[in-house]
Amino acid sequence: MDFVRFSLDDNLIPIRQDNYTKRYFFRSQNTLLWYDTLEEAEFVHGSGPESGIKSFLYVPGSIMDNPIGLESNKEYIATLKALPATECNRLLYGAWVKEQKSGFFKRDWIKFVDYPNPTAHKRVRAWDLAFSEPSEARPSVDATAGVLMSKDKLSHYTIENVVVLRKRVHEVEKAIFDTAETDGREVIISLPLDPGATAGAYCKDLARRLSELGFIVRLTRPEKGKLQRFLPFASVAEAGFVSVVRSDWTEEYLNELEQTEFNNKTFDDQADGTSDTFFHLAKDYSLPDFTIPVLQSSTQQLFGFQSTVLPHSQGLPQNFN
Repeated sequence: MDFVRFSLDDNLIPIRQDNYTKRYFFRSQNTLLWYDTLEEAEFVHGSGPESGIKSFLYVPGSIMDNPIGLESNKEYIATLKALPATECNRLLYGAWVKEQKSGFFKRDWIKFVDYPNPTAHKRVRAWDLAFSEPSEARPSVDATAGVLMSKDKLSHYTIENVVVLRKRVHEVEKAIFDTAETDGREVIISLPLDPGATAGAYCKDLARRLSELGFIVRLTRPEKGKLQRFLPFASVAEAGFVSVVRSDWTEEYLNELEQTEFNNKTFDDQADGTSDTFFHLAKDYSLPDFTIPVLQSSTQQLFGFQSTVLPHSQGLPQNFN
């Protein structure tokens, strides 16, 4: 999708134009560097056939470009418009979205908002960790995902931000600490407590270092399978109590939640982060109530003298003569 994202609208539908212009790219390891003009690309990478610069021209098409086919089936447009929104946008308008499966989550359940919830009283960012970087041998690897979710007093949940990266451990750590500073110290950070000894020790040490900087950290030990942990959030979303902020990460996030089957064939990193975030928000964290006892003195008669008996919690007198 990186090849065409520049010419898509917010719904990933191609923007129709009278004239389409070429763009240029250069492959740097596993990343494509894009340029609007050949001059910009040559300024960085040089010129000539050995520069490595390639051109790309994207001209979108849709069913509207097939008048002969539409003439033979005049009800086809009406049929496409009767489909669910995702399939309709994909087949009728050429949207670059995956076909919606009858899975565990549907984007039709959620509401889109432009800003985080200003009335939220609790926020949690949960991290699902992976320390793999794509390569030519393994272009598709698990990602580190950090999902920030809030909850207000009416128990409405909002996905406010999602961070996704596929990097090695030192870059992942930097992203976690930088994101924590951006979120603020009132946001609870959830880290997975992996059952493995090495991974578990690492997460404990990471939690210690974050805590020493003043952040609130929870270590989350998975007690159920991935799907069982995700279903409570999906149920609340289906009931209409979940919103998602519109941003550049929104489409990828919703696509994963719709497509994941919680097996080794689909990615579930963002879904796992969502499950842990929801777990902490749905669980009430409150300080225990401390009741200060009313201190009452009782007067006893001892051998004709008056003596005062103090409660044990009051301690010994400061001066004893």
